[in-house]
Amino acid sequence: METSANMLYTIQIPSENSEYRVQHAFIDNWLEPLTKVNIFVGENNAGKSRFLRSLFATMPVIALKKEMEVKAMVQDSRALFHNINSLMSGARITNYDRIHEFCEALSDVVNFEDKKHDTARVTELLRIVVELSEKCERKDAFGEVHYRDATTQHFFNPTTFNQELKKLLSTFLNRTMKVFETYESNTYKHVYIPTLRGLREISTNDIYRERTFDDYFGKLKSSTYQHSGMHLVFTGLDLYNEVKKLLLGNLQNRNKINEFQTFLGKYFFEGKPVTLLPHIDSKVLYVKIGDEAEQPIYKLGDGLQSIIIMTFQLLLHKDAFILLFIEEPEIYLHPALQRKLIEIFLLPEFAKAQIFFTTHSNHFLDLTLDMNNISVFTFKKDFSNSSPSGENSLPLEIEPNFIIENVNNEDSQALELLGVNISSVLLSNCTIWVEGITDRFYIRHMLNTYIQHKNLNSYLEDLHYSFVEYSGNNITHWSFLESPQIQNGFRTINVDRVCGKLMLITDKDSDKKMPRHEKLRERLGERFFCLPCREIENILHPKVITSVIEEYEGTGQVQFKKPINEKDYKDKFLGKYLDSVILNPNRTASYASKSGTISDKVNFAKKAISHIHSLDDMTQDSIVMCERIYEFIKKCNKC
Repeated sequence: METSANMLYTIQIPSENSEYRVQHAFIDNWLEPLTKVNIFVGENNAGKSRFLRSLFATMPVIALKKEMEVKAMVQDSRALFHNINSLMSGARITNYDRIHEFCEALSDVVNFEDKKHDTARVTELLRIVVELSEKCERKDAFGEVHYRDATTQHFFNPTTFNQELKKLLSTFLNRTMKVFETYESNTYKHVYIPTLRGLREISTNDIYRERTFDDYFGKLKSSTYQHSGMHLVFTGLDLYNEVKKLLLGNLQNRNKINEFQTFLGKYFFEGKPVTLLPHIDSKVLYVKIGDEAEQPIYKLGDGLQSIIIMTFQLLLHKDAFILLFIEEPEIYLHPALQRKLIEIFLLPEFAKAQIFFTTHSNHFLDLTLDMNNISVFTFKKDFSNSSPSGENSLPLEIEPNFIIENVNNEDSQALELLGVNISSVLLSNCTIWVEGITDRFYIRHMLNTYIQHKNLNSYLEDLHYSFVEYSGNNITHWSFLESPQIQNGFRTINVDRVCGKLMLITDKDSDKKMPRHEKLRERLGERFFCLPCREIENILHPKVITSVIEEYEGTGQVQFKKPINEKDYKDKFLGKYLDSVILNPNRTASYASKSGTISDKVNFAKKAISHIHSLDDMTQDSIVMCERIYEFIKKCNKC
């Protein structure tokens, strides 16, 4: 996915937020790693909204750009270490005012191997270089031109040496200070969308925006901020005037509104033309969709109104660098629209935008399992280090601190903080039952590839269909074959009561499962699909598997006993098969787990789907599977 070169990688917590502490931070008070979409989750009153607003309002903020810039700077630091040593060697110096100790420290820092410590490395290097610069300003202890090296007893001219050393250090500092930047008001536009938002005009003024400014952003009313025009609170109440202004503006403005109308039609109205019409008499914005009669915008579903609010400014300023801050975007949104919103944020056309939002939606967290370039930060209130405060005879009051932690998007801790379970399947028109997370990854990607390259009508996941993972043998807990029964003292779950329209996909596995598969086929008919191979990884095309191996081992470094052949691995455990055909003697790990299946299933799946771009990258078996699934979804979504 395309991203902007100005994407922020880490950001310093504003000084006014001293009560916030980043857990496991590599630099104190720095939040990282920031990505395209940054999600703040936590219990109510955990401080996430206050923090979001402070990021929106604070200017300037110290920020660090792409991690690649940090790595380039580290390479510069290694060159500096080499050049200082060469300078000292040329002058026959072993030590001069503890420069040798500083060089050793510089060497230790730049040779640290943990990539996650890149930002800490930068900070330490800058500290060392500044101290080295201070040493250069000193004269020798005798105040004379010549100085005797304590080890070699060699006399040298410290003035000349200092000049050469300062030249090296200033070049290094000039290059590295560009990494740490204060981004000014003319660089990034800040847009904040509060929970107090809507498209139903209440008065001639945007009272939602006025209320938001009065409550949270008093300092932004100053002339300095107003004239910069880089802080915008958008509630939607002023959309009528915004659209009217664009339509009556110059050609560039009219093109922007046309682009937004095309965008709405493409992503939310099945490609139908959409027209926004500000009625002068009623001062209400009307919407015309395709051949339908125009209607006031407030008659659209609340979810679509919310989508318009959250994407309007994004599209309006897509050519500028924009930081978009949203409070709880899930308000009014069906899970399918939540997925669509994330997909929109990740579109290449919004490469210059970086998004931050708070949420209580477990569904947004579920989506991060399927998508890259998303960071999740949890917020917790903490009283362990709080100190009481109070004046005179007033009772003491404790001020809480807030702990922020970056978590893996598969971490159940984030879902536990929300206190919810996955429920979107109850809102879908049909469900597709698969064995596990990797089955879901593969099948979703292959299905989307199949639909795209067959030019078929697309359907929205979590609205027209949803995936359910039943985790292998747990399928016996569900009453697919007959009425609910008692097993091991417990009643099996009546699957028809949970979701009547379902399709079940199973692995072929071993022959001993054939009797169960026959019963399932008899009971479910076309709604049952057994993979014609051992398990989901075996349905991959040989060239995709080869590309994944090359990604693990390094292109040009892989040697095979014989070419990977679909017939050879179709009914075998893929991990065990790969270990038998790969000759590389320097491999550090086996591709097979103890059972013989792929050992690194999730990462292997993510690498594999990145190499599936067209039907040519799919086996015939996988195409047949996608065809069956698509026909099932289509049948379940007929009006």
